[in-house]
Amino acid sequence: MPIRPYRHDDFAALFAANEASVPGVGAETEDSLAKWISLSTCLVATDDDDQALGFITVMELGQPAYDSPNMRWFETYAEETRKSVVYVDRIALSPAARGQRLGEALYQAAFDHFKSRDEIGCEVNTLPPNPGSHRFHNRLGFQSVGESTYRKGEKAVMFYARPLGYTAATFCSIAPKIDFPEASNISMRTVSPGFMKGVLNSPVAIFSIIRISAMQE
Repeated sequence: MPIRPYRHDDFAALFAANEASVPGVGAETEDSLAKWISLSTCLVATDDDDQALGFITVMELGQPAYDSPNMRWFETYAEETRKSVVYVDRIALSPAARGQRLGEALYQAAFDHFKSRDEIGCEVNTLPPNPGSHRFHNRLGFQSVGESTYRKGEKAVMFYARPLGYTAATFCSIAPKIDFPEASNISMRTVSPGFMKGVLNSPVAIFSIIRISAMQE
């Protein structure tokens, strides 16, 4: 399904999708959702008639107008790790659009849009529990980087980050095409930084990456 930038006439459909996705995403008024969209890069999945089915909002860090302890957590994380990180505010789909891998497509569009950054981060509720979202983000290559409890016994989250650009995530996607013994049977969750450094610095891997990149252009 097509994915394009947000337009103002998408808003009613996006607000309805957000309402249908609570409590997986935060409940919003029309004014608050419009504000978050205005602060973000908003990508919209549509049907063949260009009608909005769902959306993802991704924000730059360091926005005081976005009063979120989760963004503040990622700002500290980015400073401590010295990484350039963008933050997923939310992803929401209309009920009729679920089960079509639309969420995965929206995330992939975000990965492509922000491929010059180091990582993309998000949080997923652990309380109330949301096991399906944890599995979904793990499948897309996100790894846990922290957690926080906001209201004991009521509200807690797990923080996730996924590499972007030519990092572990990209290597995993091209590994089967690289003529390198250690490149077989790996996954995002089994690639260590030391392994990545050794493999990606090898002449065979560097040549293969350059060759594959040229083929994909």
